[in-house]
Amino acid sequence: MKKNELSKSHTTKWDKEKQIIIHQVDGPYGEEDVNELLKKITEFKKQMPDTNLRLLLDLSDAHDITSQARKMVAGQVYKHPDLQRVSSFGLSTFARVVNKFMIGASGAGSDKVKVFEKESDALKWLKE
Repeated sequence: MKKNELSKSHTTKWDKEKQIIIHQVDGPYGEEDVNELLKKITEFKKQMPDTNLRLLLDLSDAHDITSQARKMVAGQVYKHPDLQRVSSFGLSTFARVVNKFMIGASGAGSDKVKVFEKESDALKWLKE
């Protein structure tokens, strides 16, 4: 597998209607993918410097997330200075519990990062 193949199945877009960044993970997820997400966040902030950016992580189709990618998400995405809030959904019960532990360990705090079972709950919290 080529280095960039992992990134091809993930999408990151600005949803004008919802006023949020949506990052949909589809398939395996590694360090290169986290770096691409970080670049996109920086691009969105440059395009919209006065906007409080909020990120929705759709992990419904995620699998094989590497340990390094999880560490990078906790340390760099969850704590990203340009993101006001980050919510995720689509994980199994066990994965949600692990993710909640990662949020606590990252020091990002539950006022900035939360994990939800359903997309509707994740969106509602982002808009509060």
